[in-house]
Amino acid sequence: MDVEKQREIIRLWNRMRQVEGPVAEEIRIQILECFAQPDLPSARMNEKVIDNRDRSIRLMGHHVFRIGEAFLETAVGGVEYAVQLANVPPKEGTFTTGEEIAQYGETVIKRLQEWWDGLGDKSCQQKVKTFFGMQPLYMLYERSTWHSAQHGRQLAAVLERFGIEPNGPLTKEDLAGLPLPERLWE
Repeated sequence: MDVEKQREIIRLWNRMRQVEGPVAEEIRIQILECFAQPDLPSARMNEKVIDNRDRSIRLMGHHVFRIGEAFLETAVGGVEYAVQLANVPPKEGTFTTGEEIAQYGETVIKRLQEWWDGLGDKSCQQKVKTFFGMQPLYMLYERSTWHSAQHGRQLAAVLERFGIEPNGPLTKEDLAGLPLPERLWE
């Protein structure tokens, strides 16, 4: 997906944030696809994303998609959503290359698409159990989307720091109006 396509996705989302149903789901899938790129350098996967945070590039890359998987565990499996659910790390010795993380991402994206295609009530009004009480599914869905987007932005910055041009970096203008922290590392 090229930069212009990604910018168009963000512009659409900014205009249609309140839209429910297939349009919102298609945009969510396209946003995740932006981050399913095998560009992360395998030799540097165990380096910290930033010096003052004890999270490796490997863990952050996995986490971007684990957020979506945790959402599915709640939406489909009835598991209570908690921060720890999205923070389950990969098993030692797995997800050691950008390609492996991209493949995992593609698997999560496919599962999300299948879930959406089979969902009867696309308004997502049904309640799910979370660590902050019973909540409508759409709230957790939106939270999961922007949580992944924020970490995707951070991984794009890591690639840039390594001298690798991300496949479609998003600008401040592209992200204007989204419920994301203004600063990258908040």
